[in-house]
Formats: sequence, C-alpha cells, structure tokens
Amino acid sequence: MGSFAHNRNIDSLIILITNDKSDTNKVNHLITLCNEYRNIGDYNNSLSYGNKALQIASLISNRKYKASSYNNIGNIYYSIGKYPLALTNYFASLKINEVLKNKKDIAGAYLNIGIIYYYQNNFPEALKNYYASLNISKEIGDKGGIAISLTNIGLVYDDPDNYPEALKNYFAALKLYVEIQDKKGIADSYNNIGRIYNSLGNYSDALKMYSASLKLNQEIGSKYGAAFSYHNMGNIYWNQVNFPELKQTGKFPNEVKPIVPIDLLNRSFKNYQAALNIRMESGDKQGSIESFIGLGHVQMNLKKLKEAEEYLKKALNLSYEIKSKEWIKESYSRLEELDSMQSNWKAAYDHHKLYVRYRDSIHSEEFEKESIQNIINFDFEKNIASSKAEAEKKNIIDNANNKKKLFELILGACVMILAIVLARYMYRSRRTSKK
Repeated sequence: MGSFAHNRNIDSLIILITNDKSDTNKVNHLITLCNEYRNIGDYNNSLSYGNKALQIASLISNRKYKASSYNNIGNIYYSIGKYPLALTNYFASLKINEVLKNKKDIAGAYLNIGIIYYYQNNFPEALKNYYASLNISKEIGDKGGIAISLTNIGLVYDDPDNYPEALKNYFAALKLYVEIQDKKGIADSYNNIGRIYNSLGNYSDALKMYSASLKLNQEIGSKYGAAFSYHNMGNIYWNQVNFPELKQTGKFPNEVKPIVPIDLLNRSFKNYQAALNIRMESGDKQGSIESFIGLGHVQMNLKKLKEAEEYLKKALNLSYEIKSKEWIKESYSRLEELDSMQSNWKAAYDHHKLYVRYRDSIHSEEFEKESIQNIINFDFEKNIASSKAEAEKKNIIDNANNKKKLFELILGACVMILAIVLARYMYRSRRTSKK
C-alpha cells in the first residue's frame, strides 16, 4: 500500500517536472522527488534528482532551495553509509542557512551533523552539535526539535555506565512528543526506553514498550520503525534464552551456559524474520545484515547449523557489498563461533584471522584519524604561534619605523625653524648695515 502510494507520487512528480515552465517550480518538485525515491530506498535515482535540484537552485541563485538540496544529498549519503560525503553536504547546508538566518534549519543541520559524528563514534563532537541544535530549538520554541535533540543526546549516553542519564533524556523527549501528538516520536521513544529495560534484564517492561512502539509504527506506516521494533522484540526472547542470569548492570556475564527453551527461540526467530522481510523490501541493507546475524544466532541455538551458516554468509556477503568493515568483522566472528560448534577448527582459525584483520584495520583507521587530527591541531597551534610571533615582530618593526619617521619629522621641523630664524637674523643684519 505504502509503496504503491510512493510510486504514484513519483509518477505525478515526473509529469510535473516535465511540464514545469518555471525553474523555481521545477527545483521544488525535484527536491520532493529526491525525497520520494530515498523513502523507498532507491538511492541512485534519489541522488540523481537531488543533484539536478542543486544544479538548478545554483543557476537561479535560490539559496533556500540550494540549502535544501545539500541537506537531501547529505541524507542520501547518510542512508548508504558514506558519512564523510554526508558531512560535507550537511556543512554546506548549515553555512547557507546561517547566512539566511533560518534558525529552524540551522538547528536541523546541527542535528544531522551530530548524527554523522555519532555513527563515526566521535561522541564529543556529536554531543556538541546535539546541544547546539537543542539550544536553538529552545530559543525558537520548537518542541519537536527539542524532543529530537533530547533523543539523540540520550543515544550518546545509552551505555551501561550512563543508563540513568539516557533514560532521563528519553522520558523528557517522550513527554514532548505526547504534547505535540507526534506518533512517530512516541514510537521511537518507546523503542529507546524498551532497549534500556531489555539491557537491564527488565524484559516484561521492555516487551510492553516494544509492543506499543510496533503498534504505533504500523499505524503510521513506518516500515523502518516497525522493523526496528520486531528486531528488538526478537532480542528480548533471545536474551532470555542466552542470558538468564543477567544482573541489573546492563552487562552480560563473560561465560554463559545457555538454557534453550524452544518457544522462546521460535518467538525470537519469528520477530527477526519479520524485521528482515521489511528491511529487505525497503532496501535497508545495514538492517538486513543485523537481521541475518540475529537469525543465524537463533539457528545456532536450535542446532540447525547448516541454516545458521546460510544466514551468516548472507550477512557477510551483504557486509562486503556495502563495504562495512564493522559488519564484516562481526560476521567473521559469528562464523568462527559456528565453526567451533562443529569442531571445524581449521575454518574457525581462518575466520578468526579474518576477524582479527578487520578488527585491527578498524582500530588502525581510528588511530590514524586521531593521529591526523592531532597533527592538524599541532600544526594549527604552531601556525597560530608562528603567526603571533610574526605579528609581534611586525609590531616591533612598525613601532621602530614609526619612531624613526617621527624623529625625522621633528628633526626636519627643527631644521626649518632654525633656517627661518637664521634668515631673519641675516635680513636684520643687512638692514642694519645699510642704515
């Protein structure tokens, strides 16, 4: 139903763009068409129309549409995991909106930039941008913007050591979403709160939150949200099987002797499968990888090792397709675990080596990024110090030159005065001689 509606909108927009006489109307329709294609996961067409919108907006010097185009292109690159390109476009959108003094869109740009930093594990920069967005939203009284910022701040704090801070932000966001009757926001908040309850072993309340979220997402037609709810419900059933002694710390025990109730595993499988179906249909490749790994886990617990291998290899292949080292690493780790269950030690060793290679590669890249940033910071500070020294040196030279010029000016004036006095003296002398 949703796909049909999107396709109908796309067909209508293409007709409008073909018949548009005004460039302003055309760029507006191109921006909308770009969003429609992104919503159905057709990122190639989405990017094509996004770039066309940007090109026309630039030609007619319409800064508002130019900023929107940059933002849309950033959204596409975010969706396909190309975070540096997403950042470039979000910063371009921010710069234009700052010139336009469009505070709502400035807040939105800061939020998007924060999201990219969050996915790059640069949490200090993520928080910095989230709070910038939050403060502007408060300034203009945008409750929806405040709620989104609070949600994302909660996500940064969403780890066992900071669960109370995360929950505080999630509940504050939920309250605002209820006030403005934003069903999607309410559903997302239920998901976030449920995830923490799940991590704390409070499975009953977690399941209530996820069920409420799923119902709302189905009501508003949010496929992404529904898939997320299904997957999280699968996690609840799977955790009850594999971590029955989970303490109220949110940290799993190092060694677990799994208890395998068949009905819990079947429920887990059913929910993971429901999530996968939606994600495959909507083109959510990262989500699909997560679902494949979840399904592989369940099959391992059910001792259906052949089926488990099929799911994990699908996860691995898709991880290579989107060039995600993090998911490649995770897939090899699970395949190693599966090989060990089958006493296939050679394959386990090979998969372990590949896991280590990608793990070390990720760490190396993170270290390299940090080193490069340190070098940039050092060079920047060095340049500042050098510029400051040069400025001080220039000031000293300028002061000396100014003093020299002043001395020359005074000396010249003295010479002139002396010459005048001398001339008057000689003139008087001559007159006296004549007399």
